[in-house]
Amino acid sequence: FFPESATRNDVELPRGRVFFTAPVWQAPELERGAEETKIAEAKLREVEADAEALLNTADKNPLKRLWALRKQVLALDEKRFATRRLARIRKFTAGADAAAVAGAFPGLAEGAALTVGGGGMVVKRRPRVGVGIEYHILGKFTVAPAIENVGGGGPA
Repeated sequence: FFPESATRNDVELPRGRVFFTAPVWQAPELERGAEETKIAEAKLREVEADAEALLNTADKNPLKRLWALRKQVLALDEKRFATRRLARIRKFTAGADAAAVAGAFPGLAEGAALTVGGGGMVVKRRPRVGVGIEYHILGKFTVAPAIENVGGGGPA
């Protein structure tokens, strides 16, 4: 909560609450995401090899060529599906990389940890016209582990 507004250059941070939005994962989710990524990558390599083998098939018989064309189209469809699946998995696990920080958070069971990636800062505002709430984007943030003081007095 900001008790008073702040201004820098052409940006004004209004008085009030600022909300931080970020992707959050628990360890089992990250493990499952890594496993699903490996499976999807293997499937993509397999269908790419199948599609390449079918594209390199040549036959003089027109009926066999027509049947091979059907197989090629199906193989390319399967390749496109595998590519999209891998992209979807990577999208949902994006941010769980080296920039993400794992640690204990309030409300978690003892010994549990969440991994938090960087995200955005927003403020809630009522629209000038209509009903509801608008989220006005202020900017981005990154996370870093808190460093413990030598004296044990908590985060630095």
